[in-house]
Amino acid sequence: MLSKKRRIEKKNFTALQKKGKSLFTKLFSVTVGALKDKEAFKVSVVVSKKVAKTAVTRNRLRRVVYGALGEMLPHLQKGLFFIFYLKSGVEKITKSQLEKEIQDLFKNNGLIIGSKV
Repeated sequence: MLSKKRRIEKKNFTALQKKGKSLFTKLFSVTVGALKDKEAFKVSVVVSKKVAKTAVTRNRLRRVVYGALGEMLPHLQKGLFFIFYLKSGVEKITKSQLEKEIQDLFKNNGLIIGSKV
């Protein structure tokens, strides 16, 4: 799980959202961009009510993504922000499948430092 200091604050969310580059998969899209602080790393996960009707499910999906990113943190490039937008169907897959999908997206776009994750 990521600490609160690693999450994007509400006041900065809209500005960062417009600034980044989007990457897409079947299960989610990610907006990625550079931060002013080159040692920082910020993340936000957006799960709409269209994706998961209950708050319990939306929060579980957020925790899964934050947990996967927490494990990958030492291997990710510094100075970036990530905004994850989960899509319909993501609630039907397992935690390990979602983690693998995130890792594959990051590897394919050169966001992981080193080969081990």
